This record gives sequence, C-alpha cells and structure tokens, in this order.
Amino acid sequence: MRSVNEYKDWWAATAAALDLDFIYGGSDRVLNRQNMDLKYPCIWVGVPEIRRSRQSGELKKVFDGWFIVLQDAPIDDNTAQDTALNDTDALTEQVLTRLYNAAMAGQFEYEPEESVSYFKAKQTADDGWGWFTEFKITGGLTVEYTDCP
Repeated sequence: MRSVNEYKDWWAATAAALDLDFIYGGSDRVLNRQNMDLKYPCIWVGVPEIRRSRQSGELKKVFDGWFIVLQDAPIDDNTAQDTALNDTDALTEQVLTRLYNAAMAGQFEYEPEESVSYFKAKQTADDGWGWFTEFKITGGLTVEYTDCP
C-alpha cells in the first residue's frame, strides 16, 4: 500500500466483502445529514495521517488510521443499543482479521496488538452506535535511498 487511493480502495473492498455500507472521509461526510444517506451497518473510515519511516534503507509510508463500525439503535432502547454494540464488536473483529490476513499475505505491515477500540454512542443523527478503532499499517517501499558520502 503506497498511496491514499490504494488505502481507500482496500477499505472499500473490505466494506463490500463484509456487506457494510462504506463512508470515507471527515466528519462532514457523516454528521451533515443533508449530504449522506447512511445504510446500516456501515463502516466509516477516516482519512489517515501519513508518516514516513526509514527501515533498512527504505522509506515507507505509515498510515495512522481509524475506522468506526456503526449500527443504528433507538436512544431510548437499551436492549437495542446493547445488541448494536455486540454486533458492531463482531464486525470490528472481522475487519481486524482482514487487516491481519492482508498483512500476512504481504500487502502491508500491521501489528494487531497496536489496535485499540473505543465505544462510541450516538455518532449520527439517526442514532448510530458502535466501536471506534485506531490502527497503524505500514505500506511498501516509497523511496529507496542510500546515505550520501
């Protein structure tokens, strides 16, 4: 994974494989209901922060990213909220498994123990509940260089 487009495409394919609606971008794409028609369950993937890391003479891109898997549940229905949290936790685990499997296949580097998930309540105007997960993946060779003499 070397570009933001490759990153976005990987996430779109993951969403499709898990039958999740896919949203990519900042909060304006989700929280402004005039611009969005969410279908649940969904995965919202934020634009990553990108760093470069020198590893063994290679400069690699490090994508510090996040995603949130959401399901709608009425604000006054605790049972529905608990079900949504359980369901979105299971979907989050499926996403993390796909990250791990892609890393094992050599698509990028990913350390699952660096991923952290947080409960998020009522993220959308129509009562979306779920888990916000931070992760880091390191892409392939960006630039090969040697130290100048």
